[in-house]
Amino acid sequence: MAAGLTYPARVRMRLALLGLLIAVLAAPSVGTAAGPSLTAKDRQEIGSVVDRFVKGAVERHDLAGAWALAGPGLRGGTTEKAWLAGTGVAVETYPARGDDFTHAWTTNVVEPGRVSISLMLHPAPGHPKIAQTAFQAQLVKRHGRWLVDSFYPAAQFFGNGHVVGPNDFGPGANTVATTTKARIRALWLVVAAAAIGSVIVLLPVGFWVRAKRRERRAFAAYLATRH
Repeated sequence: MAAGLTYPARVRMRLALLGLLIAVLAAPSVGTAAGPSLTAKDRQEIGSVVDRFVKGAVERHDLAGAWALAGPGLRGGTTEKAWLAGTGVAVETYPARGDDFTHAWTTNVVEPGRVSISLMLHPAPGHPKIAQTAFQAQLVKRHGRWLVDSFYPAAQFFGNGHVVGPNDFGPGANTVATTTKARIRALWLVVAAAAIGSVIVLLPVGFWVRAKRRERRAFAAYLATRH
């Protein structure tokens, strides 16, 4: 990452870039109506769910509580009995540092009844071989409650500058990778290039669409004056 940035700043930049790539790839085409947004109540509820789910499922402190927060996507490939036994938890275990994850996430994409988020977890002391890891999650709203429908690692960041990226992970994996062999060393260059490229392409298109709309309105007004 850029030289001179403090450790927290590098973490925030990594998480922001990861979320930016996901948002760019999932963004609606130019000219469509603005999408839905999360209310303050939704954000509060999602933060609470994320906090309890990380502690319950990811850290394995409360599997029963985590099962109650699991959506159909996570429950589909397992059973409650296997989940509670710890053998069928469809989420990777991770020894996260900290005791409050309520605000440890950022929003990527918001759809009606569904939201995609990113969150960065750091290893607790005593786990020197575990990398800080960016996770992706989807939450769905069912019967007025937010549930975690998927939760999986998207990228790992090692102290030597290596990055293990999305191709190394997938939903339902069983262990956290600890290898320092990065299969994607230029992940963030790709992210930056995708973001810049999207701006270069979409900005002129947006101006063109806006100009054409103004032109049609002006012509319609002109025709109206002739009658």
